[in-house]
Amino acid sequence: DAFLASCLLSPFPYLLSHPEKMGVLSMAGKGVWWIFFSYIAFSSVLFAYRICTQYLFGDFEKWDETLPRLNKLWFPAFGMYVHWIGGFLILVVGLVQLFAITRSWDMRVHRVLGTIYITGCFMASLGGNLFIYTSGGCVGGLNMDIAFSIAGWTMFILAAMTLYHARKGNRTAHRNWAIRLWGQGIASLMYRVWYAVAALVGYETNSFQDFHRPVDEFFDWWFFVPNLVVCEIVVYFITTQEKHESELQEALLEQPEEEEEAREEGQEGER
Repeated sequence: DAFLASCLLSPFPYLLSHPEKMGVLSMAGKGVWWIFFSYIAFSSVLFAYRICTQYLFGDFEKWDETLPRLNKLWFPAFGMYVHWIGGFLILVVGLVQLFAITRSWDMRVHRVLGTIYITGCFMASLGGNLFIYTSGGCVGGLNMDIAFSIAGWTMFILAAMTLYHARKGNRTAHRNWAIRLWGQGIASLMYRVWYAVAALVGYETNSFQDFHRPVDEFFDWWFFVPNLVVCEIVVYFITTQEKHESELQEALLEQPEEEEEAREEGQEGER
């Protein structure tokens, strides 16, 4: 199920790198996570390959065979090209950036990959919105224009916050914003996954007018909103557990001090 994949996989890299935070998940549960992540990874590679072959290095004159106005000169076509470059970087780098292994190699590797990922997010956001504002709108009309624009600006804000906290050295805040950004980063992939799932049950898209149907207009929002909600829930539970662990550790550290004070008071009483 595409939605379940979106929900489970948004926080996956962090949790996989910190198995102690997976709580009651069984070995079977971990196996399910691996299956879902493998699916997203495979889909990301295929989508990135399509971006390269069909758009970045494809025939510019055939861009509008997929959707109208994609190659409309000048700003719309430029915006889409920037958008696709950003999307390619997000899909490729996003598969590995949130794994702790990139930090165990060398923090500089994590920073370089993070810089590339953040750059891709900015490019995808600004390029996509440039296309929306200068091309006459998306194929799905006003609803799609608003939804896609909000999705793009949301990615921009999440990327900016992730970068800001990284620069400030606020590791916990940086990680939390990075989780949110990763969930938003796979949103464009989930949009296509949703249509693939719909096709399996006989829901077909045969013309540009089909994007105005109620289900399609629902997809305009559903491809990114659930990711944001689930990531927020995950961030809440992670930070809550870390706070609980911190309080427990402080209590354990204070216990010897209290015992020492009790002994000293007892000795004074004996005297």
